This record gives sequence, C-alpha cells and structure tokens, in this order.
Amino acid sequence: MSSAATVIPNRDHDTENFPTASLMLARPVRARVMAFYRFVRTADDIADSDALDPAEKLARLDAMERSLDDPGIPLNRLSVGTGEARLMLSAFRQDATQARYADWAALEDYCRRSADPVGRMLLRLHGDGDNGAANAAADGLCTALQVLNHLQDLVPDRAALDRVYLPTAWMDLAGGEAGFFDPGNALRRREVLDSALDRVEEQLDRASALPRLLRARRLAWQSTVTIALARRLLAKLRAADPVLGRVALGRLDFARAFASAPGLGPRDAPVVAARVSRAGSSFARGMAALKGSGGGRSGRSMPSAARSTTSPTAPCRRPRSAASWPTGVAS
Repeated sequence: MSSAATVIPNRDHDTENFPTASLMLARPVRARVMAFYRFVRTADDIADSDALDPAEKLARLDAMERSLDDPGIPLNRLSVGTGEARLMLSAFRQDATQARYADWAALEDYCRRSADPVGRMLLRLHGDGDNGAANAAADGLCTALQVLNHLQDLVPDRAALDRVYLPTAWMDLAGGEAGFFDPGNALRRREVLDSALDRVEEQLDRASALPRLLRARRLAWQSTVTIALARRLLAKLRAADPVLGRVALGRLDFARAFASAPGLGPRDAPVVAARVSRAGSSFARGMAALKGSGGGRSGRSMPSAARSTTSPTAPCRRPRSAASWPTGVAS
C-alpha cells in the first residue's frame, strides 16, 4: 500500500459522544488539551484507516512516536507531556494487528492504554496528577466510556474494521460471533450485552466520586456532565439492542447532563441505594436466564462461560482510545 494514501478523519472533538476539550475548560488548558487531542486523533485515524494495510499503519504510528522526541511539536511546546501519548500509541498499534479479545481482562488492558491516559492527562494539567483517589476514579470513568463506545459501535466496527470489542468466550454463549450478531438472536445476545453493561456500571459507580475529588471547578463540572451522559447511554443500551439499530444520546440527554454540572452529581448514598435496587430486580432475571447459576460481581446476571473464563479483574488502572470526557479519541 502506498505511503501516500490519505487518511480520512473519523470524527473531530465536536462529534465525540463525550467531548474531550469542552468549553467548560479554561481557555489556556483547553488549548493544551486540543494539542493532545489532535495528536492522538491523528494516530487513531491511522489505526482505523481502510486505505492502509497493517504494515503501513505500524510504520506511520512508529513515525508519530519518533516525533514525540521533537521539542518543536505542539505537545512539547505547550508542555502537555508525551507519556500518555506514547501509551495510547501502543493501543493503536494493537488495533492495527488485533481484531478480537479472548476475555474481559484483555479488553480492560486495551482500555488502560487506549482511553485511561486521556483522563490522566486532564488531571495532571489541572494539578491533580498526584491525586491517587482522583486518578483511580478517572480510570474507572475512562474505561466505562470506552466500553460504552465499543458496545454502541459493535456493528459498524465489525463491518468496517473487522473488529469486535467483546470477549470471544462471551459471544460463544450466544452461538459464537455469527450467532451473537444474528438479528434474530436477541434474547441470547441480551444476556451478553447486560453482562458487559454490568461491568461498565461498576466502573461508573467507582467514578462517581471524581467531581468532588478535583481541585479545578471547571474540570469537576465537565466530569459531572460526562458521568451523567455515560449513565444515560448505559440506560439506553440496556433498553435497546445496538445490533438492531444505532443507540445514541440526544439533545435532551446533553441538556439534562449539563444542568447537573453545578451539583457535581449524586453523592455516595444515592449511588449505593440505586445500585442495590437494580441488583435486586436484575438478580431475579439473571436467575431465570441462567437457571440458578448465579450472578456476576454486581449481582446481575453474567454469562456462565464468561464466569468460568474471566475471573473478576482488579480495578482498571485507567476510555478504544477515547471515549472522551476524558476520552473520546478513538472511534
């Protein structure tokens, strides 16, 4: 494939589910965030390009990593830092050569490198780089955003990129990959989707404290909005099947999320109460579906084969590249 092939951008910062550099951020910080976004967006577009073969993708990504040593590039001129970008490049290289994931741990590791660095970068630029609790919460949020994007884009990712960001062992419970994507196999697919959404919900519960852990008020507001949008998309994905049609956020979802910003989201007690209520009702459904085989970590149903092949993993250390609030960089 010719190295002159043009890479067409998949999206920009204004078309992400969870915009990375929103107007909520202070202008000087926003300029630095945009420099980071443009770099990783370009790298992600290379990894997702249908005009480049894997070897050419890797060559271009390697060239981008070498460019990080140049003091004249925007990331260095604006003192954004390059550590997170290097970590994300490792995930984009993986995208160029790997199309399936054996288990949930492998998918979480991908999120740790493709999405979590965005949150880490944002916290560092806002003075919370050494805040362990905030970074752990941001990791949970970024991972949740990334998986939500994966679930939302299951069909287009498979059709355009031949990638599926779900454990193959889980899809086997729905009759294998072909069975999982069979439009008529909704009941068996639903169990797999809900198991993934259970994991997402755990990460969002972990992220709920983030706005109150941050020093910068503007970043706290943005994280509040992003968590609210993520919970809304989670609810929509529970109610609808992303294999049968696009599941997306609407203007009303964004309006409600932005209205929640000043309050910094719910405190721990309401989050825990809601979690217990959801676990109770869904546990009964899980029992019926699994004929008494038990639920996952969250109390909700989990595919029995998934339980046997993917033990509960440690908390993700830190949203496909970029779900955005933090994340949103990779499509």
